[in-house]
Amino acid sequence: MRLAQLYMSEGYNHVVDLDLSQFFDTVDHDILMGLVDKDMEDKDIRRLIFVFLKAGVLYRDKLEETELGVSQGNPLSPLLANVYLTPFDKEMEKRGLRFVRYADDCQLFTKSDYAAARVMKNATKYLENKLKLKVNVEKTEAREAEGSCFLGFTFMTLGSKENGRGVCRPRGKKIESLKEKLKVITKRNRGVSIHQVIMEINETMLGWLAYYARGNILTWLMKELLPWLRRRIRQYLWKTWKTAKSRKRHLRKAGVPGRQIRTVTGWSSRSYWKMSLVLGRLITNERLTEYFGLRDFEGILRKWHKKRMERDYELDFNDYLCRQYEEEQETRLLMDVYSCVNW
Repeated sequence: MRLAQLYMSEGYNHVVDLDLSQFFDTVDHDILMGLVDKDMEDKDIRRLIFVFLKAGVLYRDKLEETELGVSQGNPLSPLLANVYLTPFDKEMEKRGLRFVRYADDCQLFTKSDYAAARVMKNATKYLENKLKLKVNVEKTEAREAEGSCFLGFTFMTLGSKENGRGVCRPRGKKIESLKEKLKVITKRNRGVSIHQVIMEINETMLGWLAYYARGNILTWLMKELLPWLRRRIRQYLWKTWKTAKSRKRHLRKAGVPGRQIRTVTGWSSRSYWKMSLVLGRLITNERLTEYFGLRDFEGILRKWHKKRMERDYELDFNDYLCRQYEEEQETRLLMDVYSCVNW
């Protein structure tokens, strides 16, 4: 994701979104073992990989031999996928192309739609002829980088397309999926304790933020998701407490002053959703965190996002130094050749 954003910031605003059809099921064993034998010196490991590939598949109580493909669901599969696609990576680097790849998901960045169409044609030809893979023509496309998706992120440009900064945020489907999970957790007739609800919310949100913290989502989190989530929690509390007596007792335990409690406990005729808005004045965001244990997701996101940006800056600077060194070496080599010719 760091490289994809960097390429967009450098003006590579067109992308080839490659889609390999049934990649893991069409890996050629001969090609894969040739690559393994080339780079792996340990004969025992080579033999183990070969046995793994030829182990077969149990289907309806019958063991079927496998001539193609790598079985999914084990730690070795993604490693072998990277080994198999390494020649493709080297070929793209040899041609000076900007690209990102994770397993069989790949995007190639160009500066024009014409270049993108040409790169798509050449990349497809290489994958099908050299690696015997099938490119899904219907899903593979050359398009503008803005709005394209990769590994659950959607790319955007802040500023002009030519000089803007490439950023990413979670895909709309991923955001909707998160909200659906939170809706299920905070469904007011679940019948579980508020501590169980808060624990599940914390686990879900922390896992989601750990992956998407790189994205440009702080404003959305502060203004849309968290206010909606807190209101659903307050609605759940109001429904769980049921009677006016129970509500007074729980509000008092949470540290709400008695004068404020008396203003709301009699409003039982209002709907739970409307009362959750009023309840926001009593059960504040701070009380949700301190008394009920809801994590400070805004602070966590700021911290994690900052760490990722600092790490990206270090990696970008290291890449810059490497490029500078390579350019200096090329310049010196050309000067040496020129000196030899003149001599």
